[in-house]
Amino acid sequence: MREIKVGDLAFLPANVTLLRHSDHRSGFCRTRVPRHVLVLETMTNPDYYTILYDGDKWSAYKKDIYPIVEREVINNDS
Repeated sequence: MREIKVGDLAFLPANVTLLRHSDHRSGFCRTRVPRHVLVLETMTNPDYYTILYDGDKWSAYKKDIYPIVEREVINNDS
């Protein structure tokens, strides 16, 4: 599996618990639908990625985030 880096888009499935740790608010939420998210940090905590979800920074377990893999499209029109 490809390594996820800062700036990558990643796939976040439904039913994943996200954690928010900030000066203003703390809490958690559970995703209801799958989404693509932007990875903001990878090194702050070895078990989590910091992602952009619904306009806020959230932490998600690394095991719950999947890289988006480009696939080669074969054109058989010839």
